[in-house]
Amino acid sequence: MKNETKQFYDAIKNVEKNKYWEVMSDAHTIFKPSAFTDLGLPEEFVLKYAHTYRSDTSSPKSTIYGDNGEVIHSLQGVMSSTIANALTNLFGLQDAQREAGQKMGRGSALRVLSQAVWEHTH
Repeated sequence: MKNETKQFYDAIKNVEKNKYWEVMSDAHTIFKPSAFTDLGLPEEFVLKYAHTYRSDTSSPKSTIYGDNGEVIHSLQGVMSSTIANALTNLFGLQDAQREAGQKMGRGSALRVLSQAVWEHTH
């Protein structure tokens, strides 16, 4: 196993199961990068996947809301699906990527990717 790959493998292997699933099973939240660095993933890796998300207020499904229901017009953050996809790619879990690509919802696809990563590291 390459050194870089081992670093990621060890990070996931050493994280508490509940802590992993709290972040890696949520396909809807735009997380602060710290949610992933707290899992042991390197900051420079996580920040590669940070993105500015903007509300499209034409629909409730495309609008970002704060904890109190207020509309947030833009937000910098990271989605779990992006990190899960990057990890499955890093670990060579193409079967999981293909299976996730066949799912009809982002939550279902994320579960496939996150489960593959968890099983690979445990």
